[in-house]
Amino acid sequence: MSIRDYFTQTLKKDEAVVAVVRKHWVTHVIPLLLVIVVVGVLIGFIDFFFRSRVGSITWILIVAITLLYAFYHWVVHYFDSFIITDMRIIDIDQTGLFKRSVSETTFDKVQDVTYAIMGVFATSMDYGTVTVQTAGAVAKIELDHVPHPRKIHEVIMEAQKLYKERHGPDLSAQELIELIAQTKPVNDAARSDVTGEDEQ
Repeated sequence: MSIRDYFTQTLKKDEAVVAVVRKHWVTHVIPLLLVIVVVGVLIGFIDFFFRSRVGSITWILIVAITLLYAFYHWVVHYFDSFIITDMRIIDIDQTGLFKRSVSETTFDKVQDVTYAIMGVFATSMDYGTVTVQTAGAVAKIELDHVPHPRKIHEVIMEAQKLYKERHGPDLSAQELIELIAQTKPVNDAARSDVTGEDEQ
C-alpha cells in the first residue's frame, strides 16, 4: 500500500474523496527556521567539532537528532488532515509518530459549518479554523490553521447539499444516476481548488 492509499483505505463502496486538507504552510516556519539554524551552526563549526573524536560523535548525533525532528514534523503535518468525501467528513488528529485520533461524521448529522479568520497575519496569509457542529457522538469537529477556510467551508456545504439531494426520498433511479454524473466535475473542481493551493 502506497502512502497515498492511507487516505482511501477506509472508504466505503462508491465513496469518493473530494478534498484532503492539511494545515497551512505557515505552521512550518518555526520548525524550518530551527532546522536551518542548527544546520548552519553545524556547517559553520564543522572544523571545531572534528578536532576530537568526542566532537565528531557530537556532530553526528546532532545531525541525526535534527533529521529525526524534521521527519517527525513532516509525518505529523502529512497525516494530520481533514478529509472531505461525498458522504462524510473525517478528521485525523496526528499528535505523534504513532499517536492519532480519528473522528468522523456523515453529512446527514452535520448541523452547522463555520469558519473563523482571526488576526492581521491570518487574514493576510488566508488561514483560519473550520468548525463542523454535528448531531452525532462527536459534537464538534475542528481543524485549525487550515488554508483558504472560506473555500473549504464552501466545499463542505456543497458536498452536504449534494449528499442530501442524492439521498432524498423523492429521487428516482434515473435522477440519482444523473445527479452522481453531475457531481463529478464539482468534485474535481473542489479538489483542485483546495488541494492544489496547499502545496506551498
